[in-house]
Amino acid sequence: MSLSIGTSELDAAGADATDSGADGGAVSSDGAGGGPGGRLPPAAGARPAGFQPMDAGLSPASLQSVLFIAGLACCIAMSMPQVHIVALCADLGYGVARGADMLALMLGAGIFSRLASGWLADRIGGVRTLLIGSLGQGLALVLYLPSDGLTSLYVVSF
Repeated sequence: MSLSIGTSELDAAGADATDSGADGGAVSSDGAGGGPGGRLPPAAGARPAGFQPMDAGLSPASLQSVLFIAGLACCIAMSMPQVHIVALCADLGYGVARGADMLALMLGAGIFSRLASGWLADRIGGVRTLLIGSLGQGLALVLYLPSDGLTSLYVVSF
């Protein structure tokens, strides 16, 4: 059973007034259940104290477009070596088994890198971690260009 406080009782008791329902739980002036001490939890989506929104200098549509392009470019850059490494090894004469080894190495290193990225993000923040990861990804893609030896392909694949 929930009880509501009318406006006249609210005015008399103050804006923070609560009333105890039959079950002993606190009830607010709008009839919603309260927490310990009769206080209501913060509203969903409420900003924490001291929150200052950052001005990106872009309209919401422009910002969404930039994020879309960045996400697409990241996915392409991440998947291209994995998709083509087996065919590259076959074309270079090393055989598809070596390419499959390199692909397995990439996938195994991907597990480690995700764990390491989470650990790093906890220490230096998400944005800095993303920047470091993007630079590393770009460097790895550039290093594939001169790599045509078996050892160099294994090193770059890791």
